[in-house]
Amino acid sequence: MAIPIEVEVRDVLHLDREAKIERAFMRAWQDWLDNPQRAMYSRWPRTRANMLFERIADRLQEEFADDPGVQFHFQDETIKAAFDDRVLARFKKADEEGFGKNVPTQAVMMFCEAQADLPGMPGLQKVEVLYHLDDLRTYISGISVQARDGDMRLWAYRLDASEGGQPPLPFPPPPPLPPYDASDLVHPRAPKGADEDSKE
Repeated sequence: MAIPIEVEVRDVLHLDREAKIERAFMRAWQDWLDNPQRAMYSRWPRTRANMLFERIADRLQEEFADDPGVQFHFQDETIKAAFDDRVLARFKKADEEGFGKNVPTQAVMMFCEAQADLPGMPGLQKVEVLYHLDDLRTYISGISVQARDGDMRLWAYRLDASEGGQPPLPFPPPPPLPPYDASDLVHPRAPKGADEDSKE
């Protein structure tokens, strides 16, 4: 078992590899946009996601064709790549909470459990590489790497390899909850008969 350590994952997914991942995602999205039959398939978001998923698989293989340290694994209807036999990345669309969008199968739950080894892949640090869409689902607004343990995010950072080689920026912390107390929520009713007393 290997709990993902951010500094080690960043070392394995160095800027050159991050740039390749970004190009693969962006070229896959452009493939979707350039498809002359796209209008026929735009009714359901899952259709776009499935078609984009296929293009991401192809584009990732093209980008990493000259990198002997990367081995792809296509099973359980997922795209996974092992980097230098140290990091196992799963490539997914992010959901509204910023997690990989999945049907909770046994294989998915094993991948998402930080300390669980996958069959035949002992000791690899598991991470998700996610693409995030804008609110209108019209473009890829960001790509991130994250480690999780079940439904808990351990850490995450954005890929910014295309931004002149600047180091990735961490996600901002979630906004604080607004302050309130019970008096904001509870309004006692007037005692029975109070309305009648006021009429006199």
